[in-house]
Amino acid sequence: MNAAAWYAADYAQARQKFLWAAESAAARVEHWHHPFAVGPGGEPLFTDSAFVGDDDADVLVLSLSAMHGDEGLCGSALQVAWFAQQGARLPRGVALLAVHALNPFGFAHGVRVNENGVDLNRNWIDHGARPPNPLYEAFHATLPPPAPPTAALRAQWQAAYERFYAEHGDWAASDAISRGQYTRADGLQYGGDAPQWSSRVLLELLGRHAPRARHVVYLDWHSLVRSGDGQLVFLCFNQTGDALFTRAASWWGDAAVNRQLVNAQWAQGIERSERRPTRCGLQMWGVQRALAPRADVAGAVIEFCADPGPAHEGLQAEIEGTLVQRWLLAAAQSGQAGSAEAAALRQQRLQAGCPPRPAFRERTLAAALEAHAAAVEGAGRWARDDVPAAPGLLRTQGAFE
Repeated sequence: MNAAAWYAADYAQARQKFLWAAESAAARVEHWHHPFAVGPGGEPLFTDSAFVGDDDADVLVLSLSAMHGDEGLCGSALQVAWFAQQGARLPRGVALLAVHALNPFGFAHGVRVNENGVDLNRNWIDHGARPPNPLYEAFHATLPPPAPPTAALRAQWQAAYERFYAEHGDWAASDAISRGQYTRADGLQYGGDAPQWSSRVLLELLGRHAPRARHVVYLDWHSLVRSGDGQLVFLCFNQTGDALFTRAASWWGDAAVNRQLVNAQWAQGIERSERRPTRCGLQMWGVQRALAPRADVAGAVIEFCADPGPAHEGLQAEIEGTLVQRWLLAAAQSGQAGSAEAAALRQQRLQAGCPPRPAFRERTLAAALEAHAAAVEGAGRWARDDVPAAPGLLRTQGAFE
C-alpha cells in the first residue's frame, strides 16, 4: 500500500483529498462553512461530510476526523484511503457517514482546541450544571500568564507542574489537569460555557443521516499516544461488560478493549499517567445521550500510536507542546497567524500528531484500515441481528469502569 497517497501536509490539502475520494465513491457530500473562524491566511474553513448507503439503514457507521485539530492528518488519511479503496461497498442494512475536519479551525491552525480555545472532547455536558474541578483550580493559580514561549517561561511551567505532581501524586495531578474544566477559558482542557459550533454541526448531521438508525458504530480517529509505530489504542467508552461493550469487543477482539491492557498502553504512552484519567463531557457520551432512547452507540476513540523519539519524551516535551499551541491560538485570535514563525510551528504540531516517517504512516494506516473494516463487518452483523436499541448507561462524566 502506498500510504503517502492518502496523507496530506495540512488542512487545505487534506480537504482536497477527502472531497476527491468521497466524490469518486459517489458519496453524498455536504459542506459546512464555519460562520466566523478563518484559516491562517483568512481563508474560509469547512467541515465536510460524506454519506453512503440507504437513508433507512438500521446501522450507521460514524467516522470522525480532527476533533482535535493537531491530530487531524491521521484520521483524514484513514477516511481518504477508505473511500478510495472501498468506495460505497457496505453490508446490507448499513450506511456510513464520514465527518472530515470536525474542528476545521484547530486543523488549519495546528492546535488541539477550537476557535474559542475549547477542547471539543470536553464540551458535551449539561452547561447548566458544569462539573467542578477544584484541584485544577489550584493548579491553574500557579501557572504563569499566557506569553510567547521562552526559556524562562518553560522553566516556570516546569516548576509549576513538578510542584503539583509532588504535592498530589502523579495520578491525582494528571487526572485533574486532563479531566476537563469549565471555569478557565485560558486554561488547559477547557470544555466551554456552551455547545460549540462543531458539536452542533455533528448533531445536525446525525439528525439528517440517522433518522431511523437503531444502532451507531462510533469511530473517532485520534493520535499522540506514544507507544509504538503501527499500534492502535482502542479507548472504548461503553460500560465494561454491558451489551454495547461486548459488541465493540466482537469487532476488535476482547484484548483490544480490555480495561487493564488499555490502561497499560495509556501509561506507556502518556507522561506520568498510570491509567486513563476520568473524563467530563466526552463526545461519544454526548452522542449516546442525544440519540437515546431511539438509538444506541458502540465504539471507541481509536488512537494512532507513534514511537516517541527524543522530541516527544518527558514532561518537558508535554509542556513545550502546550506552550506552542497556546502561542498559535493567541496568534490566530489576534490575526497574527500568517507569519513565517506561526507557519513553522503549525507544521511542527501537525507532524507531532502524524510523524512523516514512512514506517509510521504505512503501519498505522494499514492497522487503521483493518480496524475500520472490522467495524463495518460488525455493523453488518448488528443489522442482521435485528435487535432493538438498548442505550445502556448514559452519562456526561466519570471513570472508565
